[in-house]
Amino acid sequence: MQNKRELKLILFLIVIFLIVSATIPLVLRYSIHQNDKHHASKPSIPVEKPIDSLPDLGTTISINAIGDCLLNRDTHFNYGDRGYDKVFAKNGPDYFLANFKDMFSRDDLTIANLETAITNADESYRVEKVYNFKAPAEYLKILTNSSIDVVNIANNHTYDYGSKGYQDTKNNLDQVHLPYYGNDSYSILQVKDVKIGLAGLYCAEDEVTDCKPDTLKALNYLKNQQVDMIIMTYHWGIELALQQSKSQESLAHYAIDNGADLVLGHHPHCLQGIELYKDKYIVYSLGNFTFDGHWNPTYYETMVFHADLTFKDKQLTSSKIKVIPAMVSSTPKPINDYKPRLAEGEEKTKILNQVQEHSKNVTITS
Repeated sequence: MQNKRELKLILFLIVIFLIVSATIPLVLRYSIHQNDKHHASKPSIPVEKPIDSLPDLGTTISINAIGDCLLNRDTHFNYGDRGYDKVFAKNGPDYFLANFKDMFSRDDLTIANLETAITNADESYRVEKVYNFKAPAEYLKILTNSSIDVVNIANNHTYDYGSKGYQDTKNNLDQVHLPYYGNDSYSILQVKDVKIGLAGLYCAEDEVTDCKPDTLKALNYLKNQQVDMIIMTYHWGIELALQQSKSQESLAHYAIDNGADLVLGHHPHCLQGIELYKDKYIVYSLGNFTFDGHWNPTYYETMVFHADLTFKDKQLTSSKIKVIPAMVSSTPKPINDYKPRLAEGEEKTKILNQVQEHSKNVTITS
């Protein structure tokens, strides 16, 4: 009896052993399979890239450009209380560009055409011509107090009082630390990490027959300075012509073909078209801005040309532009109060349409 019990116990243990032996591999396989599924579905933990491997978004600089700033009247013409000098004496320097000071303060570079000799030279230095303009040095506060960063002096009025008046102009600009360029003077400005070179030439068609040699001279000089961008400015064209001439277009194309990245123009005293040529912009005429050439000028329409330029590895890779329509006077025509303002409503639409009509390969937006 005892032997039977022992035999049954042994047989029971053998059966249990066999069952367990058969079950363990199945459990292990199920466990491994489940772990694999869990591992496969587990979301991966993102690994932060080192800073030096992040994509290079480049450097973007914003530029505003305005046209003729003629800061005083011709002393041979009596404008009475409407003269620029009378308005300056009454309101001070901050009056004239008050409507644009904030805009110009926010950009990286504001460019203007200074179309006045800054000199106290007497009438013995006056060059024989119809209109001669000069202003005292204190009038430069109109520009410096309004965040103008650099001015072009290549035009038909900075020599109105001869070489003395021209040299006085440069000396007075140096005194207020306002950079300038034009003729044989160049400006090289560091804007963020972009090195910008600026050159300007007087190329009015009725006085200058060929500006290409001087253009090439200027471009070669700036390229030798290893600038990252070249802005070429021309005082050119035909006064009061809304359509840019073939001569302007030819010279602008020549400048870009030889290294210019942006071409700015003025002199016609009105707005002209904008062209996109080989992915570079040409602004044929910016018109007048704060301007005392006449107390009731022919055209009151003007603009600020705005460009956002992106550079990667010191190369200009993209440009976005817009036209900001404006009027030369805050007082309705026929009174020019020399205080430009933003255009609104129908006058804004008229300016955009006018520029678009004479533009090429570009859609004008504001």
